Amino acid sequence: MESIKFKYGILKLSEEVDNEYFWTGPNIKSTSKRLEFQEDIPVCVFTTEKQLAPALLQFIEKILSNVGLFLEKAMLYLKSTLQENPTKYNIKDDELPELELDIDKFPVDLPTINFYENNEWMIRFATGRFHICDPYGIAVFFKESTPISIEDLSENEMID
Repeated sequence: MESIKFKYGILKLSEEVDNEYFWTGPNIKSTSKRLEFQEDIPVCVFTTEKQLAPALLQFIEKILSNVGLFLEKAMLYLKSTLQENPTKYNIKDDELPELELDIDKFPVDLPTINFYENNEWMIRFATGRFHICDPYGIAVFFKESTPISIEDLSENEMID
């Protein structure tokens, strides 16, 4: 099994399917002073090349060195997006008060960070008290350091 050492530990090639590669990395701690999560944060990388490009590794290290900031950005973006259009994201009437909570109490948890090529990545919150978080969570997508969209994962299917 291939692996590569980087600033935060080791990325291991876990799976290869049809010229797509899935790398698992270390679990990291949040550096946010405002947010606490139940568990450390898994890091994964998805590529179309078997070798991890040095530029991609540098980008991952840059993001992870500010992981607390990006967790807060993701949480603020998620909160504001859901507040702006609760109907689009199927927020139920009894869930509306949750949208008013500060981000340190915002009802999502168990983040995972997935990196892709082209400086795109996401933070997926695997659990939450919103209906749309069941069963696979909700994700905030980034292009470089900017959150660009959220994805309701409730309609996704389990990948074997």
